Amino acid sequence: MNLLPRLRSLAWIVVLLGVIAFVCRIAALNLARAEQLSTLAGGDAVAIDATSPTGYEGGVRKLVLPELNHESLQWIAQTQEMLARHEWRLRHISADNAPLGRPTFVPSPYRWWLGAVAWADSRLFGRPIGLAVERAALLAGPLLQILLLVGATLYAARFLGALPAGLFALALALGFPAAGNFLSPLPGDRVLAQTLAVWAVLPLVTALVAPRGSSGGRSHFLVAGVAGGLALWLDVGSASLIVLGCVAGGFLAAGWQRCFTAAATAPTVAMLPWRSWAWAGAGTSLLAYVAEYAPAHLAGWRFDQNHPLYALAGLARVSCCIAAPPGWARAAGRAAPGLGWRSALRVSRWACCPSVCW
Repeated sequence: MNLLPRLRSLAWIVVLLGVIAFVCRIAALNLARAEQLSTLAGGDAVAIDATSPTGYEGGVRKLVLPELNHESLQWIAQTQEMLARHEWRLRHISADNAPLGRPTFVPSPYRWWLGAVAWADSRLFGRPIGLAVERAALLAGPLLQILLLVGATLYAARFLGALPAGLFALALALGFPAAGNFLSPLPGDRVLAQTLAVWAVLPLVTALVAPRGSSGGRSHFLVAGVAGGLALWLDVGSASLIVLGCVAGGFLAAGWQRCFTAAATAPTVAMLPWRSWAWAGAGTSLLAYVAEYAPAHLAGWRFDQNHPLYALAGLARVSCCIAAPPGWARAAGRAAPGLGWRSALRVSRWACCPSVCW
C-alpha cells in the first residue's frame, strides 16, 4: 500500500487540530486580557457572595470588557438574572427601567448556552453561578467555534472528502468576519446564529454534490431543515435570507438541469426531498415558537421575532417552486378547458417554477 495517498487523505485531521489549537490560544489571550483589565479597574477588591445574583457582594460585577458593548453587557446581566430566578425563559428584566423593569421577547437559546457554560464552570471550579457567567461570556464563543469545527469538519470529511474538509476547517477558523465573531471577547448571539446558518446550508450542499444513490440523502435535508428552523427562532432576519437563498439555489439548479442537462445522466434536483426539508424547517420553527412564547404570548404579532407565518410562507414557497406540484395543481392543469388555456398555464408555470413538469 502506498503510504503517501493515505497520509494525504488524513491531512485534514492535522488541519483541524491546528485550527483548534489556534482558537484555544486566542481564547486564552482574551481571557487573560479581560482579567487584567478587571484587576486594573479595582476588581480584585470586590468580595465574593454566593447568594448574590452576580456572585459578588452588593450585586456588582467585576468583568471589564476590552471595549464598551451594551448588548454584551445585557446578555451577561440577563443570564445572571435568569439563573438567579431559576427560570428557563426570561420575559421580564428588572435591571432596566427601574423600579418597574421592562418586558423582553429576545429569544432564549443564547442565554441557555451561556447558562450551560457557566454551570459547567461552576461545577468544575466551585465558583458561584453568577460569577461563572462572567467567565462563560468570554469562553462561550470559542467553545461554540470548537464544537462547530469538529462537527462540521467531520461531516464534510465523511460526505465530501479530505480536501473540502480541510479547506472548510480553515475557513471556519480564519474566515473574516465570521471567525472574528467567535474569537471576539464580546459575547453575543451572533455566534449561535452563524453556527445554525452553517448547518442550514452545509447538508444541502452535501446532498446536491454527493453522487446519485449515495446514502443519507433525505437525512441531509432533514438536518438542514431543523437547523434552518432553529435559525429562524434565533435571528429571523438573517435566517429568512438564508432560507430564501436556499430556495433560490434549488430553483435555479432545477431550472438549469431541466434546460441543459439530460435527465438520464444526472439526478433530478426537483425530485430531491425538498418537501421534507421544508416540513422539517417549518415544524421546528413552530415548535420553537411554542416553546418560547407559550402560553401567555402566543397571540403576539411580533414580526421581528420568530412567527408561524414565516414557517408557512417558506413551506408554501418550496412546495410551489422546487418540489413536484401537488395533486390538486396537476388536476387543475388537466381540467383547464381548451388547449390554449392549458398551454398558457404550462408556460406561466414553467416561467415561475421551471423545475415543475406537468
